[in-house]
Amino acid sequence: MDANGFASLFVGFLREKPKVHARYLEVKLKSEKELCQRLGLDDHTSSKVADAAFPYFASVMLPDCDYPELEVCSKWMIWIFLFDDEFDNGHLRYDSHAAKARLDKLRATMANEPSEHESDGMMRIHLEIWNAIKQKDSFNGGMLAQIRYRKAMNGYCDGVLEHVRSSSRQEVPTPEEYLEVRKLSSGCEPPYALVEYAYGLELSDDQVCEPSITKLKDVSTRIALLHNDMISWRKEKIEKVLHNYINTLIKQGFSEKDASAIMLDMVVAEHQKLSDCLEDLATGKITEHHKMDIESVPRIPLANLYWR
Repeated sequence: MDANGFASLFVGFLREKPKVHARYLEVKLKSEKELCQRLGLDDHTSSKVADAAFPYFASVMLPDCDYPELEVCSKWMIWIFLFDDEFDNGHLRYDSHAAKARLDKLRATMANEPSEHESDGMMRIHLEIWNAIKQKDSFNGGMLAQIRYRKAMNGYCDGVLEHVRSSSRQEVPTPEEYLEVRKLSSGCEPPYALVEYAYGLELSDDQVCEPSITKLKDVSTRIALLHNDMISWRKEKIEKVLHNYINTLIKQGFSEKDASAIMLDMVVAEHQKLSDCLEDLATGKITEHHKMDIESVPRIPLANLYWR
């Protein structure tokens, strides 16, 4: 199902085409060219990066941020795709020991050990992104964006490693187990911290961890990851990728048709929850920074929806 078909399920927020940053095309060309050159990507992979247009995601997620921050977040979107592909379809797909070593190396980039990463282009790029987040935090006199980003990236690493371990053992988790791990491995959590970085938001732990905000982020993440699984199912079925929600339902005894129908029903239900969350939050008293954070959350599934 394409974006237009998926959007037709909904009314309200997700049905409206998103606002896109005015400098989207500029940042797309610049960030794609830079990363493809620095990583020495071949023509095929470079074309995949260009066709995927990952900076579009950043430009919808951050339609009003300053250009330097948009560029950093656009690079992150490209980088996470390339890095994640090592585990989805690359040489680390079934090797949990090598995958752990690779993920530990990523974690180390956020532990202020730059000398270890000079020879690894992927790690060096992530280190630059991490340093940009830290510098913005320092300028604002805080550390919260980097702390939340690091926590989200550590969760991403945990989720990816669990998927690799399951694949190496040819195990398919239950649908419930899958959703818990996929929430981490989908890469939907770090962008929430990137929003804080890009807009320089000053948010307390109490504000970020408020139950209504946590619920809003959980719902937005589930919509995005279920959409991803629906879009990628045919490709992943051919490639025998085990971590897809449709596959977990099929392994529970459902037909492919019924599994797809269940997913559609789930997405509709999650969209209603999203609408309810936004309605509840609209009645509360919030600061301007808190308001910007809340408004950014549903832009994650919105960007994901129209990006494909």
